[in-house]
Parts: sequence; C-alpha cells; structure tokens
Amino acid sequence: MPQQSVLSKVDNISSFLADTAGGRIPDMFGEIQSQTQVWPDAFERIPPQIEEIVNQEWFRLASSLDIVGIGSSENAAWIAALGISSARVCVQPSTSYHPVSDVMVAISQSGESTDTIEAVEYGKQRGIHVIGVTAAANSALYRLADATILLDVPRENAIAATVSMTTTVLALQMLLARFAGTEYESRQGIGDELQSLIASQSERGSALHSLRLLLEPAQYIAVLGDGPYVGVAREVALKIRETTGVIAEGMNAREYRHGPMEVLASPRLAATGVRRALILFESELVKAEAVLGFYGGLERKYRGTPYEFTLIRVGVGRAATGHDVVLPGVGAFNPNLAVVFCGQLVAYELALRHGIVPGTSEVLSKVVVGT
Repeated sequence: MPQQSVLSKVDNISSFLADTAGGRIPDMFGEIQSQTQVWPDAFERIPPQIEEIVNQEWFRLASSLDIVGIGSSENAAWIAALGISSARVCVQPSTSYHPVSDVMVAISQSGESTDTIEAVEYGKQRGIHVIGVTAAANSALYRLADATILLDVPRENAIAATVSMTTTVLALQMLLARFAGTEYESRQGIGDELQSLIASQSERGSALHSLRLLLEPAQYIAVLGDGPYVGVAREVALKIRETTGVIAEGMNAREYRHGPMEVLASPRLAATGVRRALILFESELVKAEAVLGFYGGLERKYRGTPYEFTLIRVGVGRAATGHDVVLPGVGAFNPNLAVVFCGQLVAYELALRHGIVPGTSEVLSKVVVGT
C-alpha cells in the first residue's frame, strides 16, 4: 500500500513543515500583507540613502549604470529600468555580467547570492564602483559595495520573495529617477490603498478570484507582457512556479514567434494533454493589432483541438475595457508594481487550491512534494 502524500491534508503539511523548519511555518500571506506598512516607510527611509549616493563624485561622473541581479532581483531591475526610459542603464543577469559602465548596481535581497557576489568581485577587480541594494546589513554585498541602499524590510521566511522584491523596485525607481535628473514623487496613503485592495480582492467574484479560477486547471502557464510588463510577467510566472509547482514562464509578448508560439503549438504538449493557459498583460504596445490579433487568432484556431489553450487578457486600472480580467490599479501609482502585488496574491491562492502550503521554509525545496 503506497504511503500517504504529505500534500493530502493541510494538517499533515503543517506538521511536516513544523517538524522540518523547527516549528516555524512560513506565513507568505503575512509577508505579502506587510507591504502595506513597508511601502509607505520606504518613501521615508530610502531617499536620504540615495541622496548620499547622488553626491558621490563617481556617481555624478557616470554616463550610464549596469544593473545586475538574478531571479526576482533581475525582474525588479527590468521593471524599474523599462519604467524610466530616460535613465541610461544596462540590465544584466549576474551569471553573465560584463562591465559596460563604471558603476554597477548589484541587487541581492539576502546580500549573499553567489552569482551576484561573484559579479561584484569581478567588477571591483576592474575598478568598478558598486552600489549594493540589499535587505541584509553586514552581508557580503553590504561589505563589498562602495555605497548601499539598505531596504530594511521584515525578514522573509517564505522562499518566494515578496516584500523585498517590490521594495527593491521602489528603491531602483527612486535611484534611476535621480540618475536621470528628475524627482521621484512619493505616494501618500499607499498603505491604505494596498490594504483596501487586499480586502476587496479577497471576496468571491473579485478580479483576482476570477483570474485564479481561470488558472486553476492549467498545468502550464505562459505569462506575457511588454515594456515594464516584461519584468512583471517574469516575476508573476516566478511566483506561480515557486509557490505552486505549476510550470510557468514569463515571456515578451512581442516575441511571440520565438517563445509562446513554440509552446502553444507544441505537438509534444498537445499529445500529453497538458492543459495550458496564457496570461496577456495588455499595455499600449500589446494593444497593437499585430500582437493582440496573433494571440486571439491562435486561440480561435486551436479551440476544440488538442492544442486548445485558455487566453486570459488582463487589463490594469479603471481605463481598461474589453478584458477577461481587469486588475485594480493602486491610484495612479506604479501600475506595474500593483500587478506584481496582485500576482503574489494569485500565486498564494493557487498554491492553497493545489493543496500546498505557499512559501515553504527556506530549509526545504521550493515545493514540498515528499511522501
């Protein structure tokens, strides 16, 4: 008789996690919710640190910036860099860093990411000035950097970075705005707006509830975006992958013939009966007929065949119309960050529906699947 899976009952999962993690069960929802306090604080704590960096001669002389990171850190860099187009930056994964500028912005929430630390050491050997962005004081990155933006966020026990990732985006946006010679507008009341978003989206029939229902049957999820939404798409896919174990990939919506097309039209996936869903975050670029028409045409073409997939058109904010799901914006503030926040909540809910405790402890694998 086969052993009972630890995923079969929530109390079994909780007991397994408690035994393995020394009694500490990760509270991913609590960490997501903590952003309602952390974001307002960030507008008070981070700008003075940035001003100290801006006053450094080596920063003033820089004509461009290299930004390096891996995973959520790299996604944060793409969201910030593509959202402030006037800033001259080169985003690179830590694993393939090659100096373009004399100043590197290195991102690691833990401050100990091996690939990022190696990139920093490589740059320092070549006279590169390093700005560290980290949540960990006295970490390797904190010690190596010439200047540091300390995020000062609560310690995350869940494996999926949530509050540290979004606070990193805020810090980078503030830094890049100053680098581009503009001011970064703070947002009063952002904590209350986020709290209202959580409350409204917890109800049955809400946009996030509808999105979760559409995604729940899927065994493969492609998340597509463009511009700043490329980083958003990658981050939402990463959160789904980390918390649920469902295969999810973030892609550039405008490179449809090089990524999504090969997945959606894959005879292998069609033959295995893998249920697929495609989330399309719509922006001004994605609304172009060539892009939207391609995915809509593909969805109609494959309907009722083994290649069938669910196309979910997602809009953001009150101006969005004619979509399958419209995610709430957070005022006029950072629509891309609002989507990341919503993506974290959807990933959390999906994990629960799959019978998995979201954000398994850092001493475990990404998802508990033991028997």
